[in-house]
Amino acid sequence: MSKRILVTLLLAAMLALALAGCGGGQEPTPTPVPPTPTPVPPTPTPVPPTPTPVPPTPTPVPPTPTPVPPTPTPEPMATAFELIREAAAEYLGSGKAPVISAQALFENLNDGDPDNDPFILSVRAPEHYQLGHVPGAINIPWRTIAQPENLAKLPPDRPIVVYCYTGHTGQVATTILNLLGYDAVNLKFGIMGWTLDDNVLAQKPRFDPADVAGYPTEAGM
Repeated sequence: MSKRILVTLLLAAMLALALAGCGGGQEPTPTPVPPTPTPVPPTPTPVPPTPTPVPPTPTPVPPTPTPVPPTPTPEPMATAFELIREAAAEYLGSGKAPVISAQALFENLNDGDPDNDPFILSVRAPEHYQLGHVPGAINIPWRTIAQPENLAKLPPDRPIVVYCYTGHTGQVATTILNLLGYDAVNLKFGIMGWTLDDNVLAQKPRFDPADVAGYPTEAGM
């Protein structure tokens, strides 16, 4: 075989190998490579915020009003004078204005039982009391009879015989004391009834201890 034929065969063999390695002249099919994904961070699951607990608003309850009784219409206030006048009128109209005679008082004081003796109260002026008074009497002028310090001198549980000059002022003082709760009687005709006999119109001296109708008097204490 000639050298030219050998070269030609060698070239043909190399071409055949080249064509066989290249797929018969076609482009080789590349092996597919999956694309590398771009990493995406996971989306967090939204968590709703925990609400701050709010206490329920209580339904307002209106306060129960304190019941107020209706204000009574005030009646006109009576004056002290009117009250005293009404009480005195009721007392005098009831026949509760007792008197005691000088004779009955004298017998009471001389019955030998001092336990039943009344408390004797002269309501005359102090200077007249000094001139002469029923034995054992104390003196409180009638205008001051209702003063607390004078009422404190009177017994609340013992009869009181009140006397003045002729019985009029003594009756006023007796009424006042009875309205205040004392057991008081008025000496009939006052000191005049004590120092004169039954005929008071004879007008014997009232306060002369030496000239009395048997009933003793005390003077100048």
